[in-house]
Amino acid sequence: MNDSSDSIFDYESSGLIGQGSFGKVYRAHHKRTGKLVAVKALPMNRTDRDRHAVLKEITILEQLKRSNYVAKYLAHYEYNNIIFIVMEYCSGGSCEIVSHLHGGLSESCIAIICRDVLRGIVELHSQGIVHRDIKGANIVLTAQGQAKLTDFGVASRATVNCDVAGTPFWMPPEMLKGRELDTLTTTLGIPHGSEVDIWSLGITVLELAHARAPLMNHALRNAMVMIPEIDPPHVSPEAGFSIEFKAFVAACLKVDPKKRATASELLQMKFIKQVSGKRDLRKLV
Repeated sequence: MNDSSDSIFDYESSGLIGQGSFGKVYRAHHKRTGKLVAVKALPMNRTDRDRHAVLKEITILEQLKRSNYVAKYLAHYEYNNIIFIVMEYCSGGSCEIVSHLHGGLSESCIAIICRDVLRGIVELHSQGIVHRDIKGANIVLTAQGQAKLTDFGVASRATVNCDVAGTPFWMPPEMLKGRELDTLTTTLGIPHGSEVDIWSLGITVLELAHARAPLMNHALRNAMVMIPEIDPPHVSPEAGFSIEFKAFVAACLKVDPKKRATASELLQMKFIKQVSGKRDLRKLV
């Protein structure tokens, strides 16, 4: 169901801004109003399961339309076996790109981003939604330095899941333990819940600090074996990060999911509480 009588032909693309295994994202503008938007194009030439996943993503986005911490869903259309999802355009780009451009971000910028993301996670989890793919590429920035979650393609409305979802380097140990490596869709009998988003956020913090996620110097298959077997990533003592930064990362990256801090608890940590304004982040976008 769309919010207006527009069709996808009322939008004109001005370039590709991202792509993944499921589709591409374009910057576009509405021909009549000139409004800039992001359009996610998802080909439906695979399976009924893929179609169900896209429709589930749209349902979740509709549920989150009032959130200030999620890139807003505007409409969707289907044409020529492609589903187009029209979203709010965030001109600051993804945190992954911003981090790469600057060779890593400062603690203050990371804290500003985390504060917004955590507020979004609190909203998600309060509504029974688990994102399951939090990473720098799925956090976008507005021109005002507001961070917003995007890409709910593998999100779930179940409080407990047993399937593997997300991007391996950001996956928590409980999702990968016992997993066979020949497929990214192996179903496990190991349940996991909203705690997966907290682990992924902790990995994202390290990603933004170093402009790459931990273990990315290893082959994907090797990293997937290592994550459930080795100690959680930690901040090197010689890296020069504050005690507050290290404590925040440690609170996210507990091997036992039940020992991880909740999003609400993380918002009360000094690393987040000491941040004021968005000036440092606005300078980067």
